[in-house]
Amino acid sequence: MFSSNKKSVSSPASTLAETIIGKGTKIIGGSMTGESSVRIDGEFLGLIDVGGDLILGEGGRIEGDIKVRSAMIAGHARSGLVTCTESLHIVSTGAVHGDLQVGALVVDEGAVFIGNCKMQQGGVDDSKLLGTEIHYELPEYVN
Repeated sequence: MFSSNKKSVSSPASTLAETIIGKGTKIIGGSMTGESSVRIDGEFLGLIDVGGDLILGEGGRIEGDIKVRSAMIAGHARSGLVTCTESLHIVSTGAVHGDLQVGALVVDEGAVFIGNCKMQQGGVDDSKLLGTEIHYELPEYVN
């Protein structure tokens, strides 16, 4: 009876994460790879390379390179490189320290971004990233 021509837009905030790292959980070293979406409310130190979306909760912390489709950052991310083939949204409680390669960037008032940003209209072409190896070394205090 009622129909709508509106298209729904998927954003990391509305994406159901298949993988969750809960508050109080700390993962040190190694890498996370896969095709699903991830939510981190705890701490993750290492490489994140997933084909889905990333949600970093307000109390969450990531230290390491990140490569995802889209990300919403409400916690703290310290990285050499954050690559989002579609978009990155840093909300008012979020902080990102590192270089960005994104299709689109939204930084809310009160958010912190320290680094460089390279934006490409229409998104980041994944095929151009194949020759770019993402590598993160853990700080000495972790070893």
